[in-house]
Parts: sequence; C-alpha cells; structure tokens
Amino acid sequence: MLTRWRTQMRLRAVARAARLCTVANQVLAARLRQWQSEVAVIPMALNEQEWHPRPEGEKADRICLGWSGAPGNLRYLEALAALLR
Repeated sequence: MLTRWRTQMRLRAVARAARLCTVANQVLAARLRQWQSEVAVIPMALNEQEWHPRPEGEKADRICLGWSGAPGNLRYLEALAALLR
C-alpha cells in the first residue's frame, strides 16, 4: 500500500512538473490530465482498435508475448528466454 501511494505521488509530481506528458493511449491520457493539461497520445505498437482481450475464463492454445522496455531491462527478459522457448 505504501509503495502504491509513493508511486502515485511520484507520478503526480512528474506530471505537474512536465511541460508535456506523452502516453500510449487515451486511458493513460485521461489519468494524467488530472495533473497536466498538455498530454499527447503517441499510439503504441499494439493497435487497441484491433486487439481485444480474451474473454475471462477462455483458455488459449498459444500465448503471444511482447516486450517494450529500456535496454537496461533487457537482461530480465533474457533471463527468461529458456523458459519462454
């Protein structure tokens, strides 16, 4: 609970201090507009108009995993490579 509160406070502080916040979708944009009027949506690679979550309880034959992150975090994905294969 403390971690969530701290993260929320940090997000609020960064949004208020920024001249512009960029986000991947309108959901995130709406959240940041609480604290920052200048929010630009730069769509993510996954087209949210074409992609729909699987209905709850429905099982998948395949799982498609994507990764979006900084080069410094790649080591965490690489650590899982054997498991993911």
